[in-house]
Amino acid sequence: MNSHVSHYLLEAITPWGIRTFYADLFSHAKAIIMLSGGSLADSSFLLREILQTLTTFTEVFHSAVHPELITALRVDQKLVIAHRAIIAEAPNAVDAQSVIDVPISATLHTGDPLSHKLPARVPALLGMAKCAMDELEASIRPDIDQQAVTSARYHLLQFLSGSGQQGNRARHFWGATVSGAGWTNFLSNVLSSQKHRIRFEGPPGLNHTSLIRWFGERAMLSGYEVHLFHCEWDPTRIDHVVIPELSLGVTLSTAPHALPDLLGDDVIDMGQWRKHSFSVDPWEVLTVYRIAIARAEALLSNAPHIKEPQFTMQNLLSVLQSLVESLLHPTARAL
Repeated sequence: MNSHVSHYLLEAITPWGIRTFYADLFSHAKAIIMLSGGSLADSSFLLREILQTLTTFTEVFHSAVHPELITALRVDQKLVIAHRAIIAEAPNAVDAQSVIDVPISATLHTGDPLSHKLPARVPALLGMAKCAMDELEASIRPDIDQQAVTSARYHLLQFLSGSGQQGNRARHFWGATVSGAGWTNFLSNVLSSQKHRIRFEGPPGLNHTSLIRWFGERAMLSGYEVHLFHCEWDPTRIDHVVIPELSLGVTLSTAPHALPDLLGDDVIDMGQWRKHSFSVDPWEVLTVYRIAIARAEALLSNAPHIKEPQFTMQNLLSVLQSLVESLLHPTARAL
């Protein structure tokens, strides 16, 4: 991957269907290029081609259903390029005066593989998985030593000894999503670029996310811009936090978010926080969780195969590249 490119999920398949944070993305854009006409597969092809020509910092956002497809680009922290169908999901967050409409030709094939119509049973199966995890946490939490939790909070606060200069703004992403290709996340790309990483370890059900969310909130109160990566089971939970100004990431090692160990990781092992042996056997509940996920993946794997656009778009690419340059560097284009 290019060093100036970061990949994210702005949408995830949840027990309530697909949920997105596109409104958050568009509300902070200074200009938006809207690709209208054609399909979302065509838009992804165009966005991928544009990405190859960019040398400025670019954020790439992917589909939850088909992670290999790109749904939007955010270039130089001010310009967003996305298909009309994506922008339509957040109409109240888009200022019409900042939108430039660029028509793209229709494809030679019919149908749009990036449909948000999930198989009816998928949200229900993911809801079953969520209930299993909630039950596991409720049964294990009383066995956790709260003094160890307090010590961990003091440890985390050491990283917030100063005050942030970027303002207490939050940006919202998803940590992972289940798709037809299995679990998908881009966390390695995001977290490996941080100079310091704190990793929570321990078996599922220990409620790592409450500490991670608490730390993200404290960082915002200290004046830092914080990137919050939400749990696909429950959007109120925060599974990962990144503070760009400190080049600091906080993550966990529980699947499907487990990342390779990095030399120098600051490891907090919650598995050692037991007051005594856990009073419940987690394997029965975890079996329900895994069966539900496996069945949801099987249903999603029947999604239509993605087809590449069957026509050339060199002229359109040239127009888009010129438009991107003029929006990013208006003074240079005027000279």
